[in-house]
Amino acid sequence: VVNAVNCSLFSAVREDFNALKPHLWDAVDEEICLSECDIYSYNPDLDSDPFGEDGSLWSFNYFFYNKRLKRIVFFTCRSISGYAYTRSEAGNELDMDLGEEDAEENRDGGDTESGSIEEERWVSSAI
Repeated sequence: VVNAVNCSLFSAVREDFNALKPHLWDAVDEEICLSECDIYSYNPDLDSDPFGEDGSLWSFNYFFYNKRLKRIVFFTCRSISGYAYTRSEAGNELDMDLGEEDAEENRDGGDTESGSIEEERWVSSAI
C-alpha cells in the first residue's frame, strides 16, 4: 500500500514528492503505528464516488486500522485535471503543488489560472 501511494503521489508532483514522502509517512506512523495496522482499500462504484466527477484523473482510498490503539485513519487522495477546474473552483482542498515559484506567484497575485496541464495538477488528500 505504501508503495502504491508513493507511486501515485510521485506521478502527481514528481521530484517534489521525495521531500514530502518521509514527513508524510512519519506523520501517519506517529498517529496509527503502521506496523500494527490492518489496511483496507475502498473502491467505490462510479455512481457513489464523491470524487468521481469530471476532471478526476485518479484517486485512492485506504483505511488504516489499529485495533490496539482503537484508531482508524482514512487516507484518501485524488488528482484532478487542470483543464477541469481553476484553483478558485477547487475550493478549500489541500493544494500540494510544492513548487516555490508557484507559491511566490500566488502570493504576488500572479495569474493562477493559466499554464499547461503539467502546471495545473493538484493532489487533494485527507488524513
